[in-house]
Order: sequence, then C-alpha cells, then structure tokens
Amino acid sequence: MDIENKYAGLLKTFNYTDAVLDTAMVFIEEAVNHDEGNAAHVFTDMVIDSVAYSFTVSVIQINGVPGLPAAEQQRIKDSVLEKTRAWPARTDTTLLNDFDLIFTDISDWQLNGNTLTFWGNSGIGSMDPAFVNADCEDPKPYNANDFWKWDLYGNGGGCKSNPANTSSASLQMEKRLNYMKSAQCNINPCLNNLAYYSNIETIADIYPYNFPSNPDPTGSLDGYMDYLLFATRDGLRGCGTSNPDCICLSPTEMSYHTNGAIQISYSPSVRPNTNLVPFTYDLKPKLLVGGAYPKIHILSIIYGKVICRH
Repeated sequence: MDIENKYAGLLKTFNYTDAVLDTAMVFIEEAVNHDEGNAAHVFTDMVIDSVAYSFTVSVIQINGVPGLPAAEQQRIKDSVLEKTRAWPARTDTTLLNDFDLIFTDISDWQLNGNTLTFWGNSGIGSMDPAFVNADCEDPKPYNANDFWKWDLYGNGGGCKSNPANTSSASLQMEKRLNYMKSAQCNINPCLNNLAYYSNIETIADIYPYNFPSNPDPTGSLDGYMDYLLFATRDGLRGCGTSNPDCICLSPTEMSYHTNGAIQISYSPSVRPNTNLVPFTYDLKPKLLVGGAYPKIHILSIIYGKVICRH
C-alpha cells in the first residue's frame, strides 16, 4: 500500500494555527501522528529510529514570545513525514514482518535565531510470526518448557528443558507485553486503522528496587520473585557456584515478572497521567557493579493518548 495514501479519505483536517514555539512543536508532533501513526496496529517488536532535524524558519513574535506561523509548522511536519517514509524499515519488507509506523515523538527542541533543531523518534512496530493469530489477553501462554536465561546480552537462549539457543527471558517477556498492550488488544476505541497516539511520553530506566513484591511469593528474599521485575545476586539461587542454571527463569517467574511489568506501568508513581496508556515496553538486562541485587531487568515504557481520526 502507498504509505502516503494509507489514510486517504479518513483524515479530519488538521488545523494549524500560529503558536509560540512549545505549542507549535506539540502541534507538529500531533500532526505527524495524525497523518500516519497507527495505534491500532498489533505488534510484538519495536524498532525506534532517532533523527536530528535542523530547519531555517520564519519566526514570529506572539505577545513577545518567539513562535512559528501555521505555514511553517506544516512545512516542518511534511519534512518529518518524508524522512519517516524513507526509513528502510518502512520500505523493505524483508526487514520486518507485518510492520507499521506506530508513533513519532518530537523532543529537545531549541530555537537559536532562525535555526530550529529537534529530535524526532519514530517507532516501527512489527509482529513476531510466532504470535500471529494469538489471543489478545494471553498472546502466547508460557508453557512447561518456558525456561529462559537472564543474559546480559539478551540472547542467552533457553535453559533446563528449553533447548532454544536464541532469545532470552527479557525478550520473551517484552514481546508478550507489547502484544497485550497494543491498542487493538487493549482498548481499541476506533475501528480498523483510525486510531493514533498523541501526547507521547517515555518513562525510562525503571529499576526493580522501588517495586518489591507484596507479598513475596516465596516468603523470603531468596532471589525468586522478590521484586515485580527480575533481580538477583550471587549467593542466591545458587549463583556464584558452578550451577549453570542459577539465572534460569522458570515459567512461573516469567509469568510473574510479565504481569509485574504491567502492574508497574499502571502505578501512579510511574504512569504520567490517567489519560495516557502504556503501549510499548522495553525490557533490558543490566549488571550493576556492587549493590544487593546486581543482576536485574530494567524497564522503559512509552505512553500515549489514543485519539480517533473520525
């Protein structure tokens, strides 16, 4: 399908107005997502492309504050869309399976004289073929052989009865989190591809320590499900010995920490506000030097408000 005409006939007119810089940049981000973002697309994997933009712009004064006229906002929006359309992940179908542009987040803008600079972060969501036709509520239940390694490089494979030599505990959880919280599986207020995200916000680097299990499923600080996110250390679980499976997460742990990440994402201390929903989860292994629990997973979450185009 022609990317430029994907939503032909579906779009309400996006009304630009002259605005001070901060408001104008919000308008531009909204317009990019309005024109091509797809909040209804279900995905398991997210690839984010970050592009630095620089424009020479016509600056106006609004009550003594620098701003951008409506025509400049539209010009900048068109240029950002042109860049996202040229990104190889959107044009080469050998790179991703069942992919689409989910969102664009514009940040860190600065105006120096007549030069406007900012970052545009565009997220392409794609589907792992193993999850196609899965159930939204439980896209791919963990089975009795779903033992996966905590691995610093995210590709340690399976353990115990799981012979897989690729993927890892964090990647397996991340795929399920993204699938379950894709808008079509989660809230889907619109039909077909009529929804997009606005008010994009990222909460980065959430550590386990602020989210202890309550109650602890095993009843003690033993390195098993002590926190909603995975965390352990040498001396627990047999780590620090010759035990090769000391950082092997069981199916029970995989399910517990997947649900723990969802619980964290809706926590008032993390969620920016109740109008925004989590739609992208990034779960990474991290090894801390020192500390009580140095082998952990850290979580980043992207939130947005779901808007209907019609």
